Amino acid sequence: MAGQVRHLKVKGGRFYARLAVPAHLRPILGKTELVASLGGERRAAMKALPAAVATLRRQIATAEAHATGHRLAETRSPITTQDFGRAV
Repeated sequence: MAGQVRHLKVKGGRFYARLAVPAHLRPILGKTELVASLGGERRAAMKALPAAVATLRRQIATAEAHATGHRLAETRSPITTQDFGRAV
C-alpha cells in the first residue's frame, strides 16, 4: 500500500495543499493551518502541489520576518507552474 503524499489533503473529492502554522506564528496569521485548493483531478493536483506548498511556506516566512522585525531578503514570490509554462 502506498504512503500518504506530504502536504496533500483530500476532502470531498477535492485536493488541497496543507501546511501547519507554527504555534508562535498563529496569533500573527490567525490560523492553525494554511490551505490552498488544487482542484478535483489528482494528476493536476500532484503537478500543482510543489508550487502551492512553496507559496504557503512563503506566507509563513513572511509572518516569521514580521514577528522578528526582519525584512525578507527576497521580496519576489516563488515561480509557479503556470509562470514556468508561460516562460517556456
